[in-house]
Amino acid sequence: MFEKSRHSIANGIISALVLGCGIAMSVMISVLVKKEIKFIDDVLSQIDGGYITPSFVSLPVWIFGLAYIVPGVMGTISAFARYKCLYIVHMVFSILTLLVMGIFLIIAIIAVGALASAPPTSCVQTGNVCTCHNSYTDDIKYDCDLMSNIRGLGVGVSVMMVFGWIFTLTSTILSGILACRRENIQGVQMQNMPSKAYIH
Repeated sequence: MFEKSRHSIANGIISALVLGCGIAMSVMISVLVKKEIKFIDDVLSQIDGGYITPSFVSLPVWIFGLAYIVPGVMGTISAFARYKCLYIVHMVFSILTLLVMGIFLIIAIIAVGALASAPPTSCVQTGNVCTCHNSYTDDIKYDCDLMSNIRGLGVGVSVMMVFGWIFTLTSTILSGILACRRENIQGVQMQNMPSKAYIH
C-alpha cells in the first residue's frame, strides 16, 4: 500500500510538471507569434505597402500548450482520486500526446536550427539595426533585438516541448503501473473454530 501511495504521489508531481510545461509553452508561443507578426510587418512594409497579413494571425496558436495541459490536469487529479479508470484515461491521453508532440518536436527542432543559423552575408548590423542588401529590392532594415528575441523564444518553446515530452512519458509509465496493479482487498475473513466439548 505504501509503495502504491508513493507511486501516486510521484505521478501527481510529474503530472504537475507536465501541466507547468504546457502553460509555459502556451505563453511563449503566444509571445513568439506576436513578435514574428511584428517582424513580418516591419519587413513586408518596406518591400510592398499593400501586403496581406499572414493567415495564421487569427489562429489560437497557444492551443498547442493544451497538448500538455490536458494530461497534466488529468494526471494530477488521478493522483489524488486514485481510481483505476482515471489512471487508464490519463494513460490513453498521454500516449496520444506523446505521438502528436513527438511530431511537433521534430518540426520545432528543425525550425530552431533554421533560426539559429547565421544571418546572410549581405546583412550588416549597425547598432541595433540590421540592414540586408538585396538585388531585387531596396535595402531591408529590421530590429536585431527583435530577431534575437524570436530566436530565444523558439529555443524556449522547443525546450518546454522536450521537458514536457519526457515528463509525459514518465507519467504515462507511472499511470500504467498504477492501473495494472492488483488492488489489495481488505475484509473480514471467516474461520471455522473447532467446537468445544463441555463436560458436565
